[in-house]
Amino acid sequence: MNRKRVIMLVVLVLCGVIVVNAAKTQKKKAEPKTDSARELYVAGKYAEALPLLKKQLEKDKKSGSVNEMLAVSLYKTGNEAEARKYFRQAASKGVNEAYYYLAQYSFREYDFNGMEKMLDETDESKLSKKAGKEISRMRKAREMFDHVEKIVVVDTLVVARKDFFRKYKISGGAGRLCGVGDLPFETADSAKTGQAFISGDGKYALWAEPSQDGQLSLMENSRLLSGKWDEPKAVSQAEAVTEAQCYPFMMPDGMTLYYAGNGENSIGGYDLFVTRKDDETGEFMKAQNMGMPYNSPADDYLLVVDEQTGLGWWASDRNHIKDSVTVYIYIPNVLRENYHPDEANLDILASLSDITHTWPAGFDKDATLEKLKVLETGSEETEGSFAFVVAPGVTYVKIENAKTKQGLALLEKYVAEDAAHKADEEKLAGLRAKYAKSGEKERKAMASSLLQLENKVEQHRAKLYELANEVRKAEMK
Repeated sequence: MNRKRVIMLVVLVLCGVIVVNAAKTQKKKAEPKTDSARELYVAGKYAEALPLLKKQLEKDKKSGSVNEMLAVSLYKTGNEAEARKYFRQAASKGVNEAYYYLAQYSFREYDFNGMEKMLDETDESKLSKKAGKEISRMRKAREMFDHVEKIVVVDTLVVARKDFFRKYKISGGAGRLCGVGDLPFETADSAKTGQAFISGDGKYALWAEPSQDGQLSLMENSRLLSGKWDEPKAVSQAEAVTEAQCYPFMMPDGMTLYYAGNGENSIGGYDLFVTRKDDETGEFMKAQNMGMPYNSPADDYLLVVDEQTGLGWWASDRNHIKDSVTVYIYIPNVLRENYHPDEANLDILASLSDITHTWPAGFDKDATLEKLKVLETGSEETEGSFAFVVAPGVTYVKIENAKTKQGLALLEKYVAEDAAHKADEEKLAGLRAKYAKSGEKERKAMASSLLQLENKVEQHRAKLYELANEVRKAEMK
């Protein structure tokens, strides 16, 4: 073989090596990089990590870390029931975080003894700050479990989450629940949705809107003697005990305020709180968590007490029904009475998983709910009759039911005022609908009429409130 041929063969071999290596490099570039299960898990990509973790577990079923990662991934993607067995397996291998999650399961099931056992095994110093706050909530719930209030829950309603408060049936004397956008004055642009409260006399309003830090805060406004509304202002509290506040309701005494709050003093997301106004300072005093059964590991909100019907209402997410809330109708106590901590079925009484356990012997649910049927008919005249709640358990179905001449005269005025009120409300609804569809020029022309009609409707409400109280005073002497 001559020298030229040798050189040529060497060159061909070298070229082949280069081509092969180039092909390998190109293949590597074409193949996408596959993240490991742990990398996906650490990045919070739990859905993507799941199939890889399941394959990994098939190879090493006894691995505490793999069981724990799989359990958390299932938990975070909504498969809590399936996740539980993997948390148990991880806990059996001494994985710290697994005990924390198992404590949460027991917490939501009102198994506080089981919860404490899991927390005793947990090294809290190795958990995140968020987990530490959740443990604090769980321990507050354990304390509440020893002080469950003894109430009678008459019935429950499962209603659509949107504008659920419109399903509450309360008398005019208790006030009116409406949307923030329905308030008869301007609020912040960021507070056009949600629930608001207007007192029975139509002179005071409460609602919630985001403050500068983005948290919901309670706002209030009062009607001036001129009939116009004052400027909205934040509700003054001597000591705020929650980070966020919403869903307000004020008792007719103008002193007792119920609201939903979220923060370190709640056991769920939102809990129900009650506070009273200080006569001297005008500020609301330190609010108190209402405890169980009102509050739960989920959100609980908008508690209303109607003294005329003797019934109360509140809403809860504790039953986890998609796009819906559970509304509880109950009989409020004059004085709080708690169950004994050793009461049988205390978990059922605290969670209200079966409201019949709250019923005393001989309780008549239908008779109790008759009070709401009266409110459904309102005070409209029907063939010369109507329905007017004089006192809890006392309802007039005819004007002629009045016992006194004064009561009869006042009832006649009430009926006439109510008819005028309904007529003006109907006009207002039509004008608002027309206003919403109009252009800027037409809106300016309608603004004055709209404001006058809104004021007239509010005046009707105030007058009805006064007349109703006068009727009750005359008839209950």
